[in-house]
Amino acid sequence: MTDVLEFFVPSHARDLEDLEKTGPTQYHVSEPCEFDVHPRQQVDDLARLFDCLHREKSPTSLFSKPELFTALFSYIKAIESPETNQPVTKQARHKICHEVSERLKKLLQISLAYFRKKANGGVNEALLVCLRSTVKMYVFILCNILLSSAPILEDDENLSYSSQRSARKRKRAKNEQDTGIGEDCSGVDQDGRELALTALIDVCSPDLLTMWGIHMEENMLNLMLRMVLHMITQKANVQNDAQPVSGALAVLLLRVSGHIVAQGSVAPCDFIVPLIELALKTESAAQFLTRFVSEAESGDISNDSTNNIVIALIEGMAVAALHDVSGDAGAAKTWHCFSARLQNVV
Repeated sequence: MTDVLEFFVPSHARDLEDLEKTGPTQYHVSEPCEFDVHPRQQVDDLARLFDCLHREKSPTSLFSKPELFTALFSYIKAIESPETNQPVTKQARHKICHEVSERLKKLLQISLAYFRKKANGGVNEALLVCLRSTVKMYVFILCNILLSSAPILEDDENLSYSSQRSARKRKRAKNEQDTGIGEDCSGVDQDGRELALTALIDVCSPDLLTMWGIHMEENMLNLMLRMVLHMITQKANVQNDAQPVSGALAVLLLRVSGHIVAQGSVAPCDFIVPLIELALKTESAAQFLTRFVSEAESGDISNDSTNNIVIALIEGMAVAALHDVSGDAGAAKTWHCFSARLQNVV
């Protein structure tokens, strides 16, 4: 336990297999395995994997048992790599999201109880690395699932994977936002997305500062931010029927942005640039940002960092109205959407 190699969130899944990128002092996948689970066998395969995790007594078994993480990692690697022989099905993504979210929530509860017990000191450093690494593994898995695009024609055995990809591209080019009822592009249902987001919100809780030390890991925060930006461009995550998901996204963005700006590496005026760009491109993102401002104004999560971000966002949208909206009918429409909704918030 004294020579535990900590897991750090990679920029790309395959980086975990490259010792030159992880370095010898960080966790890496020493025995890479290629994903070759037939679509019809994936849910059963995952059920066996999560049963193994359940039978383990330790809450950090995903980290302490490399064979368990490697098996789950192969799904994430397959999702990231379009050239894989077998696509990861919508049902498999759904299964992973629900199972991992539940386990992450339980792990955070256990961690919080331990930290409260050790409030006066005496936290075991090796155990801390195990807890922190397992949490980051779960975050890595959840974010990659919610960042993914599930195959559409996966049930048609007469179509090759390449033709499925071509059909998927054509269908999404025609109407990128249309998915099944309650689903976004990831294929995970609304309950699953809400469960995952609330678990990620808990990861950023100020009650868990003992786990992170001075600052939360930058790569993990950036991954969560990328996931949020991806999700808010989809109507299924911000429309009226998805209020729980939209609200959870707003709270998560507030917490993630607060941590990022508090570290001092990014100024609020720079942080909000991609938010404004998205708001001018899609009405769903503009609609979401008013929810974001509303959550910030509620005061429950408000602090100096989040307040500065909201001020920078509103000022940035005002500047965009003067310079970026003129001559762009689409941007003008989304800006007016944001402005009209904002009047009902502030």
